[in-house]
Amino acid sequence: MKKKVILISGCSSGLGQDLSKYYQKTGHIVVGFGAKTQLKNNNNFFYKNVNLKSKSQINNFLSLVFKKYKKIDYFINNAGLAPAAFPALLNNYEFVEDVTKTNILGQIYLINQITKLMIKKKFGRIINISSMSVSLNLEGTSLYTSSKAAIEKYLKILSKEISYKNNVNITFNTLRVSMYDTKSFRELGEKTIQKAKDSLAYKKVLKINEIINILTPLINDKNKALTGQTINLGLIDGN
Repeated sequence: MKKKVILISGCSSGLGQDLSKYYQKTGHIVVGFGAKTQLKNNNNFFYKNVNLKSKSQINNFLSLVFKKYKKIDYFINNAGLAPAAFPALLNNYEFVEDVTKTNILGQIYLINQITKLMIKKKFGRIINISSMSVSLNLEGTSLYTSSKAAIEKYLKILSKEISYKNNVNITFNTLRVSMYDTKSFRELGEKTIQKAKDSLAYKKVLKINEIINILTPLINDKNKALTGQTINLGLIDGN
């Protein structure tokens, strides 16, 4: 049985790095990228630095991956720019442009290109990692939350357009994660984190196995009907 190829964006740190380590240990081939850190490749891991604001870098990376492995079975969309929390009216044009290019424009382009590759193989699983901030509307996270919400909606529409048509087994789902100990989470600041905790039904920081337990059915080859969904982990939508 051939190994599954799983692409994880933003896998040089935080949740992406923990997912990368897990899937390598469980026999998958992990291909991934990050914006800065250079990681060492091995038989089960292929990594490059990629800036999501660069169309050419995205294209070059996907070309290398497809040339080397001939497919991408699963894609976990985890990368993104998470600015420190501050009021919406302080979002100047340049900052809005920077976040939008990384978190919306670059990600939509990446998702589209990967989806086209999956259509050729008639199979694929795309899971978007989103945030509790979309549900909680956390103060100080206007740009981050808005960009996360945009990708959530984009995947729902892609699901309607792709999943049940043209005899393909491709699904698109979003997993909203509450609290997970990453640098971007800590950069929200104690005040914002405490407000989030006060709003959450499940007030503990999530462990990697809790996230894996939800991802497993989402990438299952047989779960063709599970698509277009947003799953909340560690929170109740509408809190």
